[in-house]
Amino acid sequence: MAWLDKQQEKSVVYVSFGSLAMVSREQWLELWYGLVNSSHRFLWVRRPDSLTVKDDEESRIPAELIESTKERGYMVEWAPQEEVLNHPAVGAFLTHSGWNSTLESMVAGVPMICWPHSAEQQVNSRYVSEVWKIGMDMTDNCNRSTVEKSIRDHEINGMS
Repeated sequence: MAWLDKQQEKSVVYVSFGSLAMVSREQWLELWYGLVNSSHRFLWVRRPDSLTVKDDEESRIPAELIESTKERGYMVEWAPQEEVLNHPAVGAFLTHSGWNSTLESMVAGVPMICWPHSAEQQVNSRYVSEVWKIGMDMTDNCNRSTVEKSIRDHEINGMS
């Protein structure tokens, strides 16, 4: 929270995919590049066990990637989500669209960028974007340009 306290109002993208979601190394890198290319600050909760790798892949993310963005991007293994979402520095939430995360974001008034993985998340994401119009759906596409565009599109909704 100390890092968030130093950020300007609505300037940070909070990134969390819940306690069960797994992403491939390739997806992780695409998300990271999209966040970096958006030029926004981000707080990313990345569980140590959330990365799936193929037999020939390195399971760790290169330290130079994390080190090169530590001023703009802060990575943690856990964060108090409700507290983070209610922090004035948070302007958007890149989420898996789990029901609890969706409700917490709605209560905090933080717009969502949804990247659903499984179960009810697809439906939640469509409701967020198409019915309630309180966020957008990345349409199941995780590449750096989609992530960057989704974050930049939130700039018109009050995110600085």
